[in-house]
Amino acid sequence: MEKIKTVSGRFRILFQLIFFTAPIGVFLFWLTVKTPHDVFTVFGISAGIITGHMITLNALTRILAFFASLIPTGIFMYGLHQLIKLFRNYQKGKIFELKNVNYYRKLGYALLAWVLGGFLYDALISFILTFQNPHAHRIIAIGINSGRIVSLFASGIIILIAWVMKEAYLIHEDGALVI
Repeated sequence: MEKIKTVSGRFRILFQLIFFTAPIGVFLFWLTVKTPHDVFTVFGISAGIITGHMITLNALTRILAFFASLIPTGIFMYGLHQLIKLFRNYQKGKIFELKNVNYYRKLGYALLAWVLGGFLYDALISFILTFQNPHAHRIIAIGINSGRIVSLFASGIIILIAWVMKEAYLIHEDGALVI
């Protein structure tokens, strides 16, 4: 049990670090992308549509793109927040808690929101990055890929597991009350 507590504490710290750096990373991305200071593209991080299209990244476009990027970033942070709370409980040795079931359920819904929010983000970011182009060169793109399908499937499984865990918890509680 001590090993679980130790590893859970380390993961909680990792999730907290990612939680606080994610919005900063998104801000820095839109501040520096397609500039001499761009370190993100070197590592293969891009907004997808930036490459291969006529894109004007002036200050207005960067600001709007940053705010649009807060949709998936906010959903991601919500999921991280649920993981932080879950692993904080594990770190305290609280493994079989009803709160943990709720964290799993919320994590499943966060993953579902990640998929749905991705469609909205795709449409917004493609419009934002091309709205200054000439009339025939503006784009609104929505895409589905295997990652989204897997995430959709995984979200359903996580929500189902949370439901089963809740029922198991309630059955266990009912059994504990029987004398």
